[in-house]
Amino acid sequence: LCIAGGERDAALEVAFGQQLDAVTAQASAVALGRERALKDLQLHNPGSMPRDVQLQVFQRSFSTKGNGRGLGCYSIKLLTERYLKGRVSFTTSDTEGTTFRTRYPVALETGA
Repeated sequence: LCIAGGERDAALEVAFGQQLDAVTAQASAVALGRERALKDLQLHNPGSMPRDVQLQVFQRSFSTKGNGRGLGCYSIKLLTERYLKGRVSFTTSDTEGTTFRTRYPVALETGA
């Protein structure tokens, strides 16, 4: 599998952003996979998010960590959906924790 040109840069930014968020959020697992022609990145944290955080998590400058932050989830969603034509979502519950999922299409190598 390969990702072309600027899409590759955006994909790397998304992957790096998720890994950075995983470290700062003390996530318990990061999973990478491929489902057909989709790149699938998952980030799991054992904690759940309160409803007010869920409603704002993708907003620019929103952060639970203090002022001058809040670009991580915003930029991951922006890059994934606008430039990679993918989707970002999350699930959260008190029993299952929180899992962020980033999925975007990838091009198959043509051998050229």
